[in-house]
Order: sequence, then C-alpha cells, then structure tokens
Amino acid sequence: MELPTEIQTEFDLLFEPNEDYFEAGEYNKCIEIHQKAWALFPESKYQYPEEGYALLQGLVYLNLKIGNLIDAEQWARQLYLFDQSNFFGTSEFALGQVYYEMDRLDEAKEQFAIAMLKSEGRVFEGEDSKYLNLIR
Repeated sequence: MELPTEIQTEFDLLFEPNEDYFEAGEYNKCIEIHQKAWALFPESKYQYPEEGYALLQGLVYLNLKIGNLIDAEQWARQLYLFDQSNFFGTSEFALGQVYYEMDRLDEAKEQFAIAMLKSEGRVFEGEDSKYLNLIR
C-alpha cells in the first residue's frame, strides 16, 4: 500500500535536507528526520512497506553509526512487523548487525545464518566482510 498523497508530499519535503546532513556527518539530524517521517505514517504504519521498511532500515543504520545500540535494536525488531514475504533476510541481517555490534556474537551468527539462507547470500553483498566471516 502506498502512503496517501498528502503524507507522501510532506514525507518528501521532510527528507530534502537529509542527504546534506548525512554527508556532513550530522547523523543525529538524520535520525530526527527519520523519526519525524515515521510519525507521519498513519496506522497501521506497517502496511506501508515501500517507504516504511526503508525508513526503519535507515534508523537501524544511523543508530549503529552513532553507537546507539539500544535504539538500533528497537528499530531492527520493528522491521519484523512488516510482512516479510518480500524482504528475503534483510530483517535478520539488520538484527544480526546490531547483535554483532553489541558483542552478542552467538545471536548475531544465528541471525546472519537465517539471512544467508533467505537471501541466498545477497544481503551480504557490499557489506562489511566481518559479518559474513562470523558465519564462515
């Protein structure tokens, strides 16, 4: 399902400065934008996978970037609230990244193994090799 037009317009306007903040290393500003955008979503927020899933993945990534592992885990767990039929291991990979950074390596390994199976390895492409090395 797509966001209603008026919300999509507001969403797009909100994100205009995001790339500049990211390039400047102002990750907290990016997190703020992502959270404001998530607040725009009507209930049930998880019925909008096209924009919503990527938005939450961004929140996981940004929180990992600043070392806010508790929030990264919270956002990673919310990825599972979307219908998983089209995500092929990306939710498990995100949670695995969080667990890895939390030094919860057994849990990370378990998530990465599931991500590997579901994605046939695709989720590891272009990612830090430390994640793949954990399951080898």
